[in-house]
Amino acid sequence: AWVVHAKHEGCYTGGKVQWSEADGVLGCLYEDQLHLVPVDGQGAIRRVAEESDPLLTFAIDPSGQNVCASHRSGLLRHFRLGATTAMVRAWKAHEQVIADLCFDATGNFVATGSVDKSAKVFDFTGYFCTHNFRGHPGLVSTVRFHPSRLQLVTVSDTELRLWDLQTSQCVGIMKDHLTSISSIAFGKVKKGVFQLVSAGRDQVVNVWNLEDKCTLSRSIPAFEKVEGVATVATPALLHACAEKAMRNEPFAKWLRAEPKPPHYFVLTVGDKCQLRAWNPMDGKCVATLPSPHAAKGAFRQVLSAGQDGLRIVTIGDDMNLIVWSLPDFKVQSYIMGNNEEIVHVQMLPKLSWAEPDDKESSRPAAERLEVSADRFVCIANDEFPRLVNCSGFAATLLRGHTDIVISCDVSVDGKWIATGGKDQTVRIWSAETCNCACLLAGHTCSVSALSFPKKRPKGPKGAAAAETQALLLVSAGEDKTMKIWELPSPHRLPPAPKAG
Repeated sequence: AWVVHAKHEGCYTGGKVQWSEADGVLGCLYEDQLHLVPVDGQGAIRRVAEESDPLLTFAIDPSGQNVCASHRSGLLRHFRLGATTAMVRAWKAHEQVIADLCFDATGNFVATGSVDKSAKVFDFTGYFCTHNFRGHPGLVSTVRFHPSRLQLVTVSDTELRLWDLQTSQCVGIMKDHLTSISSIAFGKVKKGVFQLVSAGRDQVVNVWNLEDKCTLSRSIPAFEKVEGVATVATPALLHACAEKAMRNEPFAKWLRAEPKPPHYFVLTVGDKCQLRAWNPMDGKCVATLPSPHAAKGAFRQVLSAGQDGLRIVTIGDDMNLIVWSLPDFKVQSYIMGNNEEIVHVQMLPKLSWAEPDDKESSRPAAERLEVSADRFVCIANDEFPRLVNCSGFAATLLRGHTDIVISCDVSVDGKWIATGGKDQTVRIWSAETCNCACLLAGHTCSVSALSFPKKRPKGPKGAAAAETQALLLVSAGEDKTMKIWELPSPHRLPPAPKAG
């Protein structure tokens, strides 16, 4: 009987994403479930869900062993993670929907922010409320514990408040944003001392001194609606910049030459489809990177993935997650969160010929042909095709098209990929390097069909001869034309763009 060898399902459809340092996983909301996704692409996705009660938001404790989740019924639930996920306890926390959750640094307390304009703190071992903070004029959208103190930051529209758990009092009100605050993060200045960074859709990033009556330290004009903000500590970056491989990277060169580098950097993403790094001391932008996401590159979130500060994750409107390495700002891996419509998939064959033994010396080479495949190309409803590994479904994006890709074909030897899209172009990609080797322009409408010749070489000699022959491709489009392209021979294709 036919059986499924491997299966890929989405892991993110929007909402909160949290990094768990203890387990090395990303917690992502997928429809009405929580999915725990290994950031390195190894291992299975674990799921946390409650039947007939959709999950709305969540928090993972510092040990990575417990999850507190809020549900549409208004209940909070404690799930214990392990080989299997078990629900430990459920209790009522607020009269209305809970918008956000977070644990403190010890994992003993969990905070909630609700539509009922209040924030509460619960003892996570006894499941009872220890604090009930009120004072915000609207719903509490974000709650975050201070990394080293028993203090809680809450966000409501344009206002931030700092609450002290020992005195149960509000010790600071921060008002400077003109529109809603989209994201906050803590930046470490020294041991036990942190600044608060807030970003909003008023195109401003604010840095607050929590040690000095919550005064505004600096206001940085971002000139874009900021959707997400994160901080990265400088010491680990400086150490990484000293490595030989990093010395020529632009950001690394600037950081090594800076006489007084800041204690941390601020990272922002917004509607300009750029990842940017800021110096919080003088408010200057020190690095700008274009978005690698599909859906025109729109970002939703950015978060630091690791205490060493050498890895970050960005989430885009394409509902996919991209892991970057620092300080070189290179894309490290790509996690397919949600592919929506998949319009085309095709295996990349690998051809080889078995060496004949004495008994098979007279056997034709065509009969000794062995075909295998460990990757396939996937076309979803966006402008970036994916090259996906069959083992683990790790993906690499083929970046170049400016509009949705709707057609694809793979050469008979699996070395070349042709894609066509609504940008009226055809691109030829190297399956080995995932780089664009050739751009074909000429259609006046979307390119809707592509095909390479399908005749396989009869043996190793035929495969070697094919490398020196012109590569043919036929394309057809919605402009009611068909075109046959004679491309450079495969061994000349890679340098073709450089040679013009």
